[in-house]
Amino acid sequence: MVGISACQGCSRGAPVLDGVLEVLECELAQRPETVVLYADALPEGLRPLISIDAERVINVGIAETTLASLAGGLASTGLRPVVLGLAPFLASRAYSQIRQDVALGCLGVTFIGLAGGATLADMGPTHCTLDDVGLMGLQPSVELAVARDSSSAAALLRHLLAIEGTGYLRVEASRAGAHQDAPFGGTQRLRDGDDATVIVTGAVTSDAVHAADELGAVGIKTGVVSVLKLRPLDPEPLQTALSAGPVLIVEEHVAHGGLAALIRGALPEASGAVIGHLTPSAYSSPTSFSPNDFRVDADTIRRGVLDLLAHPNHTRP
Repeated sequence: MVGISACQGCSRGAPVLDGVLEVLECELAQRPETVVLYADALPEGLRPLISIDAERVINVGIAETTLASLAGGLASTGLRPVVLGLAPFLASRAYSQIRQDVALGCLGVTFIGLAGGATLADMGPTHCTLDDVGLMGLQPSVELAVARDSSSAAALLRHLLAIEGTGYLRVEASRAGAHQDAPFGGTQRLRDGDDATVIVTGAVTSDAVHAADELGAVGIKTGVVSVLKLRPLDPEPLQTALSAGPVLIVEEHVAHGGLAALIRGALPEASGAVIGHLTPSAYSSPTSFSPNDFRVDADTIRRGVLDLLAHPNHTRP
């Protein structure tokens, strides 16, 4: 585990943290029941929270299990805890405590997994997060969301703080070309195209849009659908995409338990659709641990779409 000083890697996601900070500053100022708990590694972008009310911004130390149990206890008294933890450790280390002390009781706790996905890939596989959505998706009645930029992080956090139960928000390092122009919704269409559609979640969305623009330049009309709320899914835009033609689902997550699994489990249309699934290559072999193995980029997405169009029968689930 890394401490505060070692969490400077989180600063690479500073723009997306602006959205989190904006909402939490407002919550602490306007709602006395809001309590922010964190496990030592608080990114510099969120340090201003401490100056608002140090008694309600609590560092429990490097102890994610205590963090989750404390949040459940505070929620049971009527407070509204927001839990900040590094995504590589929050969902895994505190899995049992989240289940027993929060999720089974549908308590009002919002978990924020910071530095998700490949944000800390340079620090090695222990600090990458390719399984948190799947782990939190196993928890009873937890809403799941993945931010792609500062604007969506703020909107998703406001939504999760307004629900009565438990929520999990994955926050990844921002990438260039984040798309904040679309009106907020659980699922958004960012590009139109009927030759193929990329369904994507997280910061890699900007890479998907870039790939679609490159494909469009050579005459391949590629739609891009961005999924922000993974559970519950917003079905209509996804149903439209699945019925329109070949679909490439892109996520920085392992093959099980993430966006593709949730779509296939929730939407009957997926059973008859031509679907490809693009994830990082990490874990494909015991020695595959270079930083780029935990990422998906625009060129990989572009090649994935071309392969899907060339060999559609190879991609049916």
